[in-house]
Amino acid sequence: MNTKAKLTCYLTGESRQSSHKYIAAKAERNNTTPEEFSQYYVTKQAYINLKKELYTNPVKAVLTNMNADGQTVEKILRYNGKSTKTLDDFKGKKKEVATETEAEIETQTLVEA
Repeated sequence: MNTKAKLTCYLTGESRQSSHKYIAAKAERNNTTPEEFSQYYVTKQAYINLKKELYTNPVKAVLTNMNADGQTVEKILRYNGKSTKTLDDFKGKKKEVATETEAEIETQTLVEA
């Protein structure tokens, strides 16, 4: 039985044709099974959008909005894209962004006064 391989985006539900060889290679590169890789596959645009959300919003808010847990998002980040980011990388970024924003607001307030 020769079935066609298909990848369905975890976030958008979009499907695309693939090959069993491609899925097996991606799974091997990520030290997982082809089934698990396929389960957490996301399109490039969905991956980019997820990273933007994680950079600009608290991780907990993104998880709630996605109706997903941390392990699910960790696997999405690990199996897709070239980055090796984890949720911890995004937690630290928010503090830095928030600190810079507060400093900029304080500077603007002093300049206006």
